[in-house]
Amino acid sequence: MKVKFLITFVLLFFTLLGCSSSAEPGENASKLITSYKQAQYQIEPVTITTSNRQQVADEINEKVKPYLTDHTHQLFVNNRDAYTAVHSAEKSYTVLVESVVIDQIEKDTDKFQVSYTMTLTYTSYDKKETKSETVKCQADIVNENGDWKISRDWESRHPEILNSL
Repeated sequence: MKVKFLITFVLLFFTLLGCSSSAEPGENASKLITSYKQAQYQIEPVTITTSNRQQVADEINEKVKPYLTDHTHQLFVNNRDAYTAVHSAEKSYTVLVESVVIDQIEKDTDKFQVSYTMTLTYTSYDKKETKSETVKCQADIVNENGDWKISRDWESRHPEILNSL
């Protein structure tokens, strides 16, 4: 009798524990998106040449992989999203993710839709020039095998700031 009670208790405990791991992303959404954006944009100052341009982009592609679903990662690579940081480095600028502020989180059937505002700062390697941009963004976050992943990411960025570097 005690064994049945113990087994029932253990099963109930692990069931409840399992349910808690798939809870809403909440403040984890901000951490996930910030970590992803830092992996996407923030690289050490490097001199970009024709011989290392693709290597730097490939490193960024690998750094963002843990934050994205497989499909979204493939889109990231295909769309050459790593090249914002590469282009900035070509112009001797670093990119810093200053802030990610969650504006709204809405639950959809199988995902959470997150609207957020991101501020990026571009600083010249010699620290003499700094430019900032604040952009509205959206992401969809899904729970994939117990891990929160980004399944869609969109930024309302305009190329003017990159062209002005």
